[in-house]
Amino acid sequence: MLLWIFGILFFAITFGPRFFTLMNFGYGFLDLGLYSQFFNDLTQGFYNPYIPSLKKMFFTLRPEPLLLALWPLSYNTTHPAVFLFLDEVAVITAAAVCANFTWRKTQSSAISIAIFVSILFSPLLMDSLHTSSSIELWAQPFLALLFTEYFSRRRPLQMGAWFSLLCLLNLNFCVLAILILPLSLLTQGNRWKFKRRVEVGLTISIVSIIAMGLLHFFQSEVAFETQYLWGISGPGMIKLLLLFWVVPVLVPEIVLFSVLLLVTVINGQHTTPILLVSLVALGPIVFFERLKISKYPRLYQVLACALISSCIYYNLISSDPFFGFWKPERWAISDENKKVHEIMTHIPALDTLAASSCFTPFLGNRLSLMTLSSVNWRQPELPRYILTRNEVVTSPSFSKIEENVKTGTRLLVRFK
Repeated sequence: MLLWIFGILFFAITFGPRFFTLMNFGYGFLDLGLYSQFFNDLTQGFYNPYIPSLKKMFFTLRPEPLLLALWPLSYNTTHPAVFLFLDEVAVITAAAVCANFTWRKTQSSAISIAIFVSILFSPLLMDSLHTSSSIELWAQPFLALLFTEYFSRRRPLQMGAWFSLLCLLNLNFCVLAILILPLSLLTQGNRWKFKRRVEVGLTISIVSIIAMGLLHFFQSEVAFETQYLWGISGPGMIKLLLLFWVVPVLVPEIVLFSVLLLVTVINGQHTTPILLVSLVALGPIVFFERLKISKYPRLYQVLACALISSCIYYNLISSDPFFGFWKPERWAISDENKKVHEIMTHIPALDTLAASSCFTPFLGNRLSLMTLSSVNWRQPELPRYILTRNEVVTSPSFSKIEENVKTGTRLLVRFK
């Protein structure tokens, strides 16, 4: 019952403020506008659309075939808030999977609830939710399912299924086979027969080979980057380890998987410690299970109190504690932004359009949409309309037809 209460509380605290941040144009092209454009293109029958702003096909930029599962939904709604909802579902599901694993290993309701709460309100995930639709969020439930199976029964069918879904979410996750394969073959007790080890190894190998083939098909590639790794990941990694009282570093497999994920380039950029939240959360449970201290339930109660205390502390000292859900402005669209939404309805649907990044999540239904920063002003064919917020357009070919001074929003049209 408490898990339900905390899950609903998390959704209530985070989804509302995030939705109104979206409606007040708080998200940009790369975190939501790109996915919104893909989502809308699905209804037009474009399953791998060309993205004019980045001059590449979508799956080359984001090798995430699992997004095609949104195709049936796209006929009912293409509102970008769908992706905000998916973020919430992903985090809650990951927390539930880890809590279930904790209960199976410890039979302690206190530590199970603490793991659930620590993941939901992890300072790294809460910070990530201030942006939108990142692969680090969507990967949480699949990573949780894969690693809970790895640290428990390692059934071939389940290992293959969760690894397949993770790779379909983003094909770059096939690099995990580099460690899963040898560790599955060479570790665990004698009760795990050789035949079963081979079955798991064969399943993981086949899935990773198919994923590599799809990466080649989409003209994408696997890349590793160690330069500036500590500068990018260090502060977040320290915060994550302190949240779980540094116990995860005592589990060798978690350290190895964490390093591999951090050096892997996903969607053209360094991964961040946000990706490791579900994995690191399993660390204390795996470590204490290996020490066989289940006969000391008091220790789990102390650990539960420590985890929840750390979680509350890091949230309170953050720049935006618990999304400031008590503030009235987090639950409303400002009057000026309502006027901007009205301006957007005045743009003819079939004309070419370049827009500031913050407007792109709402303009994904336009096949000709591009971000204003990607416009080549030297080419003869310029967009018919420009929607800009606090970005200067100096081209003499455009004239202003509408303006909202308080938000710095202007709608321009090309007249020659």
